[in-house]
Amino acid sequence: RGRSELIATAHFRRAVAYYGLGQYGNARRCLIWTRKFNQKERGLGLWQAKVTADWEKAGGEEAECNKVTVVETPALTEREDIDEMFRQQAGKEERTDKAKGKGKEAVKEEPVKPVAAVVKPASTTIDKIRVEWYQTGTNVTIEILCKGIPKENATVKFEEGQLLVKFPVLASNCDYEYNATPLHQNIDAKKSSFRITPHKVEITLAKQVQGLKWSEIYPASQAKSEPQPPTSTSTDSAYLAATTGGTDPSALAPFEESIRAHSGNEGLAPPPAPAPSFQGGKNWDKVLAQDEDDDLDPMASFFQKLYKDATPDTRRAMMKSYQESNGTALNTSWGDVKDKPVETHAPDGMEAKKW
Repeated sequence: RGRSELIATAHFRRAVAYYGLGQYGNARRCLIWTRKFNQKERGLGLWQAKVTADWEKAGGEEAECNKVTVVETPALTEREDIDEMFRQQAGKEERTDKAKGKGKEAVKEEPVKPVAAVVKPASTTIDKIRVEWYQTGTNVTIEILCKGIPKENATVKFEEGQLLVKFPVLASNCDYEYNATPLHQNIDAKKSSFRITPHKVEITLAKQVQGLKWSEIYPASQAKSEPQPPTSTSTDSAYLAATTGGTDPSALAPFEESIRAHSGNEGLAPPPAPAPSFQGGKNWDKVLAQDEDDDLDPMASFFQKLYKDATPDTRRAMMKSYQESNGTALNTSWGDVKDKPVETHAPDGMEAKKW
């Protein structure tokens, strides 16, 4: 079986070769032999239809190109003939190419070298620059987040207690400066380092005192000292002059006398605070009940009080008569209503209907 498939493939290739040479009769016969050895040869049906169409178009059996000269088992001479035909065909193509290029100078085209596109990274504006930092037991790392920092124009300087970072911000056309002087603690400048990436400047500061935790990069600014009140009468004039903007001391005599008059009262206790008045707590249940009574109309208040003060039998009579009469009658005698239903009595001009 394997040998038959190889023979079929060989005939198929012969058919393709003859078709390329324009010998449609030989190509058609080779395809018939291909089907003889392997009907499932790949592309066989397509090539048979193609060769048959060109065979008929060329004139059928009477055409010179459709004559069959091929044999099923080719001899050595036939193989040489096929090789010779291929050489002739190659020579024709070469002569055709020369004819097309006749009278024209052959120009050797050099291959075009691809040029890498230069893409400038997006630059961050100065108002979007952020500074983040974190620390370990040995280092403090500061990250200045900004895109498009030009390395050749950036400056990073750090000394024992100082740090200065400066670089141009292309998007805002100005310079950015980060000055952390003085630092929270001293650093080892020789062991400290920095690197600039397309997205940030990363500075690693080596702590001189390892294990010491930094609460901030640099200490907060000290608050300005303000004038304090005098502790003795000898500094009264100086204190008043400082608080009044350098007024003439002679004009401050009345204030000095007032200070001296009250200087002996420093040890006195402040006046006692007035005692709060206490009238006792309120009974909020009574207040709430009073508010509810005020909201009721007089008739409802009357029936509510009547029901509240009534005996149990009276209450049962009131409930039974009110419910069975659909709210049209109210009886307080349990003996009258306990053995019979209470009928509905509609008001004058109205008619009672069941729902």
